[in-house]
Amino acid sequence: MRPNHTVVATILLVGCAGGGAPLPPPSPRPAAETVPVTPDMRYRFAAWDSVRLELVREDSTIVATEVGQQTQYSNRQLYFTISTSPIGRGPSHLVVFALDSLRQGDGGLAIDSASMNLLSGLRWTATRDASGRLSNLAANRPGGLVAQLEPSVWLLYPLLPDSGASAGLVWSDTTTRAIQVDRFVGEEEDRSKYSADTMEVRGGQRLFPIRVESFFSRSGVSELGGQRLEMKGIGIRSSTYYLYLNSGAVSAVGVDTTSLTVTIPTTGVRIPAQQIGRFRIRPLIP
Repeated sequence: MRPNHTVVATILLVGCAGGGAPLPPPSPRPAAETVPVTPDMRYRFAAWDSVRLELVREDSTIVATEVGQQTQYSNRQLYFTISTSPIGRGPSHLVVFALDSLRQGDGGLAIDSASMNLLSGLRWTATRDASGRLSNLAANRPGGLVAQLEPSVWLLYPLLPDSGASAGLVWSDTTTRAIQVDRFVGEEEDRSKYSADTMEVRGGQRLFPIRVESFFSRSGVSELGGQRLEMKGIGIRSSTYYLYLNSGAVSAVGVDTTSLTVTIPTTGVRIPAQQIGRFRIRPLIP
């Protein structure tokens, strides 16, 4: 089998499939009041009680093929229960991200029942340091779908300075991690700039806004019909997190745009694609 534009485009489109409609406009931000700042108002990661979060991810992938432009929309809702426990007397914690359920929007290509069954009881464990950086993140079972869902775990919380975030503070970070994009296995480098705004009060809750501007590059390889496929891409992500003071709860909104190119080295064929995504996170508070 000799891969062509249409076949490779199908890999990209199927990889993001999950149903849904074109992305709706973002909801207006609710009114908020600021809180007088004192020197001790810092947000730090700690061993909180367990918290449940909903992550909604909406994407559109546009691929240019020999027969014209093809577009696929996807919409997935993931529900997590996150628990933490201290490790010894230091600042590190053991974190467990349990996937309670995954739902898909209408339309598109659904996840097959065997893969959905694989998700039952799925969880990731990791060590989190004082900044919130996760190390040794590992799922309790293998699988391509599990690998594709893993970036959702990285997305749940921002990174902070080791001493905690306070209003007006700006910091940056560069992270490289293994990823799976559609059927392509490779790595991503993420360079992010963070800034902390003044604490706000919404619905009686004190929230710490953290704004993040990221530039990322990714690469990966796959195989089709005995031929090697190579993927390279660059993108930008803009997001705002609202961290609940003295709690593990978080809400967030973000958008990202990625330009991808898939190359078949043996034929020189190049297939460009554009991915546009939006995500939002909200706490499920009893």
